[in-house]
Amino acid sequence: MSASQRPDELLEAFWTQTASLWDIQVKSWQQFLEASQSLMEPQGGMPEPMQQWLQAQQQAWQQWGEALNKFGQGAPPATSQAPLAEAVASNLRSALEVLSQATERMAGQLEAADPQALAAIWSGLAAEYQRDLADLPSKLAPARAEELTGIACELSGASPSPQARRYLERFVETMRVKATQGAEHYVDPSQVAVGPTPRQLVFELGSLQLYRYRASADDQPAPGRPPLLLIYSIINQPWILDLIPGFSIIEHLLSRGLDVYLAEWKAAEPGCTDTLDDFIDPWLQGAAEHICELAGTEKVGVFGYCIGGTIASIYAARHPERVQSLVTLTTPLVSSGSGVLELLINPALFPMDSIIEANQGVVPGKTVRHSIMAIKPYLEVLKWKAYYENLHDDRMMALFEPIDRWANDNPDLPGEVFRSFVQEIYQGDRLARGLTRIHGVPVDLSAIQAPLLNLVAEDDWIVPRAAAERIATLVGSEHTRTEIIPGPHVGIVMDPRTRYAWDLIADHVIDHALRHAAS
Repeated sequence: MSASQRPDELLEAFWTQTASLWDIQVKSWQQFLEASQSLMEPQGGMPEPMQQWLQAQQQAWQQWGEALNKFGQGAPPATSQAPLAEAVASNLRSALEVLSQATERMAGQLEAADPQALAAIWSGLAAEYQRDLADLPSKLAPARAEELTGIACELSGASPSPQARRYLERFVETMRVKATQGAEHYVDPSQVAVGPTPRQLVFELGSLQLYRYRASADDQPAPGRPPLLLIYSIINQPWILDLIPGFSIIEHLLSRGLDVYLAEWKAAEPGCTDTLDDFIDPWLQGAAEHICELAGTEKVGVFGYCIGGTIASIYAARHPERVQSLVTLTTPLVSSGSGVLELLINPALFPMDSIIEANQGVVPGKTVRHSIMAIKPYLEVLKWKAYYENLHDDRMMALFEPIDRWANDNPDLPGEVFRSFVQEIYQGDRLARGLTRIHGVPVDLSAIQAPLLNLVAEDDWIVPRAAAERIATLVGSEHTRTEIIPGPHVGIVMDPRTRYAWDLIADHVIDHALRHAAS
């Protein structure tokens, strides 16, 4: 807290900024809804599910506004507009202008869409929004209103408690970060430590870097530990698997006696020519062979998360001789045929070729991030609520801050790899039908003989359950197991309630390594 700012002045800024954010969020939703209605007019008007969606969201926003007003009771009225609040509001308006342009682009390209396919997507989208918005009133209810109102009252007095001051200091710092780095940010990423587990670069080929992890700085990999190769998505950063102590899958797998490796992809740069063929062979094949040499084995366990699971499955199909066991986590191998994500990547609405060409072979990471923000903006409101409800809780903020850093650390993607992923998975189920080719050779998923553990997130809208479950029907393995894990797409890697899934992964890899050794 600045020495020149009194608690009552900062409290005024607090409520002014909160009101500004709320006003902008509501206006962005109104624009989105108006655009949706306009889009449907050529189709004969808004279908009944969409009308129900509009009514549900109107009720949700109204209840959220009422909850916000209750939270503000007891706070002194704002008498002036703080300069920082205006900077924040300006930054938010700029971000939302980008989202508005994305919606306009949808309208402009709608005529190129397949009417039947688009109708299925809109129907699924309406159902998905209905589910989300039906839950919003309970999620937006102020869980800690009495406690937070007490802090607000303390800050209006002459001698606020250390806890209240800490709340206010964090809030003011967040407003500074939002004003300078972008509306989606809550923390300065340079001030947040992540990836605590020691690791060493042991192999590098093309855009792949292979890291080997150790339980501690003094730990030396012991012979006989089953090797496990982690393959992460090309979107965001892989250290979500090694977030902070106590919230790290990698830390846990090491504690179970596994020899853990991570295939990390370099961020794409203009002029990038990386292809999906490169990712599979020679890069992953070279990494797997190097692991086998270090570990003294013939095969490795392979774990893939999201798009990393897609890449892992293609690799396991092309090189079954190297894969001892396979774990897929929230992995898309087929299209769900409906819903929000299908709309986002529909070729009539998402000009992927133009984006890749304009960015010299790259898909900007922020394009993906802002597109997701645009299509489900209320998730950002829920994040805002979670933030200010837990701002004074050091334990909760110790987890919130690295997750925020991860969510906003968006590396640029290799355009040809992203294009292949969209075309092979979401346009005609090419991978599932055996039409995908790596170096000219068809990828036959039935060639996967490794025992499969498929983990599916029950509330996943990025990779819906119906799509994630299909892998078990496509592989040739005699041993397949599908587990439905509660929570959303990212929850499995950080929610303590799903920690048992980490043991399922370790048990699967260790069990089949032991069976192979005994055979």
